[in-house]
Amino acid sequence: MRKQVTELGRQMRNVDARLDFTEQLLGGALKLAPPPDRLEPLEPDPDIDLDQGRETEAPPLDTNRA
Repeated sequence: MRKQVTELGRQMRNVDARLDFTEQLLGGALKLAPPPDRLEPLEPDPDIDLDQGRETEAPPLDTNRA
């Protein structure tokens, strides 16, 4: 287990060093685009019946299946 933890630590230092190198190449921190604004929730159209075509009661379950 110690060997695995040591290996993970080495890998993390390697990734950190590569990120530092990339940041230096780019002349500073990586610039990310800001996230887009959240969309406002849509109000349901009162003219559309969402339950159209649906049965109001579920059919009984067939418990005699083998």
